[in-house]
Amino acid sequence: MGPKDVVVANPDDRQAVMQAVGENGFALHFASDRLRNDKEIVMRAISTTSLAIQCASDSLRADPDIALHALKSKSREHGYYDPWNRFDDCAAPGVFTRCSHFETSFHYRQLNSNVDFMTQAVKIDHNNLRFASQELLSNRDFLLKVAAMDRRVLGYLSVHRRDPEFMMEVVSKDGMALKHAAAEIKADKSIACRACAQNVEVLKHVPSVLRRDLAFAQSVVSENGCALKYLMVRGNATVVSIAVTQDGRALQYASKDLRNSEPIVLQAVSQNGIALTHASNKLRNSEVIVMQAVSESGEALRYASQKLQSHREIVLRAISQCGRALWYASEALHHDRQFIFKALALNPFALQGLKGMRDSKYEGIVMHALSQNGSVIQHYSGGLEYKLVSLLQLKLAVPLGSMMKSAGNAELPADCWLLIQQYIHHRTKGVSSACHIRHLAPLLRFALCTFKSWDSVVGAFRNYPFAHEQD
Repeated sequence: MGPKDVVVANPDDRQAVMQAVGENGFALHFASDRLRNDKEIVMRAISTTSLAIQCASDSLRADPDIALHALKSKSREHGYYDPWNRFDDCAAPGVFTRCSHFETSFHYRQLNSNVDFMTQAVKIDHNNLRFASQELLSNRDFLLKVAAMDRRVLGYLSVHRRDPEFMMEVVSKDGMALKHAAAEIKADKSIACRACAQNVEVLKHVPSVLRRDLAFAQSVVSENGCALKYLMVRGNATVVSIAVTQDGRALQYASKDLRNSEPIVLQAVSQNGIALTHASNKLRNSEVIVMQAVSESGEALRYASQKLQSHREIVLRAISQCGRALWYASEALHHDRQFIFKALALNPFALQGLKGMRDSKYEGIVMHALSQNGSVIQHYSGGLEYKLVSLLQLKLAVPLGSMMKSAGNAELPADCWLLIQQYIHHRTKGVSSACHIRHLAPLLRFALCTFKSWDSVVGAFRNYPFAHEQD
């Protein structure tokens, strides 16, 4: 027995109707007037199919909660359905139509004049604005509110999207709303500038005649240098100069000639050293340009020419700004122990960029870095043997006293455990806590990988700057 037959046989049985509409919302049509006016049953029917709202009583079809529930259900269904195709066993000729929910709900109580209801309706689907009353379509505050929620409603506001004052307010909150404005509004410099300040990508929808305008271009790039991407004046030195001064990354959108211009590139790398990657090969080999770039960002050394990656002064300047920059230095400098010692003296964190630093031949260099600033050890956490990983995981939950007693079983030297005890004592100001052992993990795993022996671990551990640690 199908849902229709169940309801036809028991039109006033609430439980039977509730179950039937849960399977087929259109079964509500055959329920008694009392149950078609039951809000819970109607909501259940609408959850099954939004068009079931047409079967509800007149009073419930005018209920804002019911109407909104139908709209939400419809949005999940991705459009309107023909009940003749989906619910043949329940459909009756002339009962259901493919009309919208607004046309069936708003016929009563004038819900389309209710500001709160229509705001929620537009939030569900911007197309619902077309059913708003003329009173609401003349309400400026309402229209500004819904336009801020969904710019696409401007497609239904033929008058307002030609209103400069209205559109200025709209694009101030959502720059991309300019996409839906009238042609004369898109060509308005002041409105276009305001929209670009809010969302630079709206320039894709600005008329080409405006994107060629030098005054407009200068105004836009002064707020967002990367707006140069969408303009048609990439070869203008004045515009590009303003753009890269505001954001060095804008250099990538400049013409090929200007990316080979020393004054322009110098301005760009002064603002953002990484802009060096967009400079011409010629300028990436310029000592002046590269020195300025690494002074702003040590990582810019990565984009310098191979020749300048061997330039000691430039590499040291990069390392002073960012220790990791040592990674981009030439192989020759990496094999120059005197240079490496000088780099570590300048910035101990250059240890991060030392290639092959786990090699035993670098033990002295690593110890030198640790003696200067033991906290650099925190950047190394890989390569620990399985036994040590298991040990640390196991000991985290074991009281310190028990750890000391089991030091022999753990096959770790007693002096290591003594140092651990001293470390925890310092960290906790005399109150030992096993949970603090996790702070030792970076040091222990790095030391073991690097020095291959517990004697070296103890040596590195003694250089750890306890006095400067903070919880």
